[in-house]
Amino acid sequence: MGVIAALAAILTPVYFSARERSRRASCLSSLRQIGLALRQYAQNHDDTYPPPAHATFVDENAPGGLTWPHLIAPYATASSMRPCPRREAPGRLATMHPLDTLGYALNKNLSTWQKVSSAGAETMEGRPEFAVRYSALTVTALDARVGIFAIGSPDLEAYIKTGRVEMTFADELYTEGNQGEGGKRHGGGANYAFADGHAAWMRHRQLRVARRGDGKTPGFGL
Repeated sequence: MGVIAALAAILTPVYFSARERSRRASCLSSLRQIGLALRQYAQNHDDTYPPPAHATFVDENAPGGLTWPHLIAPYATASSMRPCPRREAPGRLATMHPLDTLGYALNKNLSTWQKVSSAGAETMEGRPEFAVRYSALTVTALDARVGIFAIGSPDLEAYIKTGRVEMTFADELYTEGNQGEGGKRHGGGANYAFADGHAAWMRHRQLRVARRGDGKTPGFGL
């Protein structure tokens, strides 16, 4: 029994480490394919990125509409439009469309608000690809909690609570079910897709959150 217990103590961490590497790799592959689907969407829409949600908002409430995963689904593989294997499920998951529960978000800087009526109604429009000056350094999609559809930083409370980052089209859903921060989902880091089509695992400190890129540091600025 002593030998078995010793072997279990050795092998259990190895098993969990291998499982986490597999999950991280699966998520990374999905985000890479999502990044490519975003590029294909843009090519078919006047070189413009999709908005986080295709809807009209009044007082921050939308009367329906499609979120960005629905918009890029025709350009993506079925395997890439599956939830991140490490995303946690809030209580309302069963009532949501599967494409709204993937556990990924867009870089909110790839879209902008446009007023569409004198009553204050607004819509979100995707920015043109030429607005991205450093494609190999600009994040397009990333790991995030369910309920966050667009965000301008890694999904960490420290960024959100300082007021430096505004989440768009997100509600109280992201705090439900004790969802862990997306920015630490995979071994203390997260996966990120970039505008040139590649994807990488990174820690949040490696990413710049300013709205304008510096040409040297990967991040959310254009």
